[in-house]
Amino acid sequence: MGQTGKPMEWQKGTRYEKAWRTFYTETTRGGVLLHPITHWFVSAAHTDADVDHTLAVCADAFAAVATRFVGHTGTGPVATNVCLS
Repeated sequence: MGQTGKPMEWQKGTRYEKAWRTFYTETTRGGVLLHPITHWFVSAAHTDADVDHTLAVCADAFAAVATRFVGHTGTGPVATNVCLS
């Protein structure tokens, strides 16, 4: 079980990779360090404020991806099934 080989090798240089990098760059800038190649976990050590902060940062990161790669600049929901390649 688990991932084998080089993760996401097939995506190098694609629009998908750029969107992926934008998301993780924005979450890191927002103070949330998410591992890009594994599951994200919530533990009992995380407070409600930690979870709220993480969700807000992720929403901002998704908005940055949507603005840059999909052209969505509104405040409403963004389609989740958008092909970036």
